[in-house]
Amino acid sequence: MSPAFKNNNNFVKAAAKMGAVGNETSWPRKDNAFMGKQSLSYQEAESRVWQLREIGKNEVIIEWLCYALLGVFVGATAMIMDLIEEGLVHFKDHTTQH
Repeated sequence: MSPAFKNNNNFVKAAAKMGAVGNETSWPRKDNAFMGKQSLSYQEAESRVWQLREIGKNEVIIEWLCYALLGVFVGATAMIMDLIEEGLVHFKDHTTQH
């Protein structure tokens, strides 16, 4: 059941479907068919398939290597951006007159 079911004392087990016109704006809504539904969690890390999968020997090492490479590339990008900024400031200081 939907979590909204607990907070709505007027919920009737017999579902009242939304009318053909739709756009129900009053609260509490007259239709309650949505309260009998429950959604599935599609978070990959929480799925049984992901949690019960076989982990290869080198998978953890490869994962950490990817993290390290990502860190190196982010750091190199930040360093290059800083060098470009410093170069532009130096260029501006020497080409403009005070």
